[in-house]
Amino acid sequence: VRRGPRALGKFELMSEVVAGEAGLVDGIASAARAQTIACARKLSAIAELYCRRQAVNEGRELWSSDLWDAVSAEVGAAQNITTGAAGSQLRYALALRERLPRVGALFAEGRIGFPAMATIVARTELAIDPSVLSRVDAELADQVAQWGPMSVARIEQAVDTILIRHDPAARRRTASSSKGRHVDFDTAGATGTASLWGLLYATDARALDKRLAAMASAVCAAD
Repeated sequence: VRRGPRALGKFELMSEVVAGEAGLVDGIASAARAQTIACARKLSAIAELYCRRQAVNEGRELWSSDLWDAVSAEVGAAQNITTGAAGSQLRYALALRERLPRVGALFAEGRIGFPAMATIVARTELAIDPSVLSRVDAELADQVAQWGPMSVARIEQAVDTILIRHDPAARRRTASSSKGRHVDFDTAGATGTASLWGLLYATDARALDKRLAAMASAVCAAD
């Protein structure tokens, strides 16, 4: 039974107008790369915003919120996302700008995806020496575009192999940091307040941040 014409929604339009399955696959690849390039452009803008705010931040050390919080709030408001999520984007943005510019260039060209970029940033955070980090960045940029599809675990192993070759202490620092995880409370004082600080796995910290944000948004809007 031949059905009459119907209006096409925006989501359906592309699949209707692209000719053939090969065209659909090409469209998927093109859209994926464009999405990565757009994400890289956004992170570049976030890093630039932070650097410009940093340049005029002198004399504000005693403000109740620091520069990171202030920029995260701006970035979050611009995207209608939480400050915590915006802070994660700021972390990636500064890492690509300041620590891993060659990997950042590949990401900006859409040659590596977000999961690979995010894993590289996370696994190299404890590389301290700038000259060592530059060599790690160069070798990663040379290899990452040739890896092809890999699980996050495999990417972690590949990054660790390169990192350890240039900075064996980085892995030991990772182990030491993990063993030093803690959460402390300080209830001393007569102000009726308490201090809370700690060291968590990054994944646990993100989960905690999301949970606290959800709890905070659950209260009455006028509270």
